[in-house]
Amino acid sequence: MTKGHLLYRMLRYVTLTAAILLLLIICARVLGHFESQYSSDSQHIDASYFEKSMDHCTWEVDSYQGFQLSRYQKNEINKAYVSALDFLYTRKARTLGLESEHVQDDLLERCPFLENESVDIDGVHLSHNLSLLFISDDKNLISLSDKGALLKTRTSYKAGGISFHDVSRDYEVVMRLTDGRWKMTNIRISKERSPIKSKSSTAFDSDLGPGINYYPAENPWRLFWAEYDSSTTVSDMRLIKELGYKHIRFFIPFEETGGASPTDIFLENLQHFVSTARAEGIHLVPTLFDFPVGFSLDKYRDYAQHLHVICTALGGFDNIVLWDLKNEPDIDFNYHKKEDVLAFLQFAALQLRDCLPDAALTISWAHPAEAHQLQEYVDVISYHHYDPNLSVQEGIELVKSSVKGEKPLYVSEFGKSSFTGLAFWRDGIAQQKQHNTSFITVMEAENIHYALWCLYDYEVAPTNVFGIKPWIRFPQKYFGLVDTSGTLK
Repeated sequence: MTKGHLLYRMLRYVTLTAAILLLLIICARVLGHFESQYSSDSQHIDASYFEKSMDHCTWEVDSYQGFQLSRYQKNEINKAYVSALDFLYTRKARTLGLESEHVQDDLLERCPFLENESVDIDGVHLSHNLSLLFISDDKNLISLSDKGALLKTRTSYKAGGISFHDVSRDYEVVMRLTDGRWKMTNIRISKERSPIKSKSSTAFDSDLGPGINYYPAENPWRLFWAEYDSSTTVSDMRLIKELGYKHIRFFIPFEETGGASPTDIFLENLQHFVSTARAEGIHLVPTLFDFPVGFSLDKYRDYAQHLHVICTALGGFDNIVLWDLKNEPDIDFNYHKKEDVLAFLQFAALQLRDCLPDAALTISWAHPAEAHQLQEYVDVISYHHYDPNLSVQEGIELVKSSVKGEKPLYVSEFGKSSFTGLAFWRDGIAQQKQHNTSFITVMEAENIHYALWCLYDYEVAPTNVFGIKPWIRFPQKYFGLVDTSGTLK
């Protein structure tokens, strides 16, 4: 046998072996998929699957006459039950005659949910308290009760206007396992009642001291947490302390941190950021729900879970003195219905108070004219001041005239860009210093909390934050105290 023939045979054997291995891997993947879908005792489900599907359901009773539901069975029932209720309470599904894989076809005909010719009503459940009432011998038929399920509804009136309501309801349902899926076949609903109210706001007596808004120089806005650098945080905290600032306002976006399930690496970095500030004696104002993905009811559960995880991670840090629920929500009025934005903020405020009853809350409005919104839900009235046609004092008076009571004021953003554009003869840095100094003088004379925008100039103002218009984007790069070369202005 020649050398060439030997090499040819070896290549054939290697190729055949590789093909067989690839085929075995594909078969294993397919088999694993079907096992995870249809086996009630599957051992191939990742733990994160269970954690995600169990988020909104608490089982008070999960056994019947000696039979104990497995973890997998409870999660399959949870998913089907929540999906069925979501379908029944979604107006589009009801009115368009859509079908659900978890609702028996004739259930909608026998259960006219919230139908009214003069209104359109949608709803989402935020929590469930389940008890197993019955399970058949073949384990294909079950009956459940759900006591005190929390429901938020959105009513859109055809004559105009939108209203939101929070109610508590009891359900009893029957579900049948058909073709590997649990389907709701019947439901009985109690009369709705008002849920227990959350703790109301309390007095805020912390001294924030001079503050500054913060993004690192190299990775601002949406890049902050994605490219977090612990050494940069350490050096920046020391710089902020040297400059005399006592508190930092920083931002926690929704999607970039993991959405409904914030990632472990983000939570680790978040705790490093907060603990580093605490080591330097710096107070913090975390600003939540930056860059939200909308305000519709179907997102509420994800937002609630996100908030709960953040509160759990940071609840033990005493240097967090104020929680900012949302940055500039009045700008969102341009893209979403005002009623939807305000309803979400109310919801977020109540959720945060449930998680951290003693926390102080605020909402940072973009314009002084909107600072009175939802004042009953917050402890501090916050707004931004960038309007060149409105003096500092006029802004203060406008806010004070629209707010009831004596809640403290917080100008959580102000500043001036040193960018001069085509007016190269102007000294933009000198104008910036003069503006900030005069602003701070008024704030301190009026005993108003404040946070300057911002620590650094930036090389780039991203279009996914500021759009494509250069006359808007370019000035955003030059609000910092420190320029892009690292030199203090």
